[in-house]
Amino acid sequence: MSLKQFIAGILGIEDNSEIYYSKGYNKGYSDGYNKAKKEFAEQYEVIDEDNQDDTQSRSLTEKEEKIFKKLKSWRYLKAKRFNVEPYKILRDTELISAIKAKPQNVDELLKISGFGERNTAKYGKELIRIINTNSDKN
Repeated sequence: MSLKQFIAGILGIEDNSEIYYSKGYNKGYSDGYNKAKKEFAEQYEVIDEDNQDDTQSRSLTEKEEKIFKKLKSWRYLKAKRFNVEPYKILRDTELISAIKAKPQNVDELLKISGFGERNTAKYGKELIRIINTNSDKN
């Protein structure tokens, strides 16, 4: 169960932003929002699935896990360059889907769930290069 689901279930609300606002955190400011999420997770001993790093739950092979780590590093650098959160570049699930599909070109990447015209045009060629370069290594 995610932190959001847990909090919403206990309080019987759909949008947990009320909780964060009542604690004095503004959801628009990620530091305060993340601090509130952490406090609730610690208080109720709930797993925050947004930040969970469990290789088994992703069902990646050892080789795919190495590619995933390289893609996360690449995404982090892109995020710093554009001054955004890494998930705004591509989410973990999208990276994993791309690793599993091993697209050879932009058209194949567009067929993967989560990849639209915009992010494929911006990041597609680099992403494909990283996946394919590292997939070929033994």
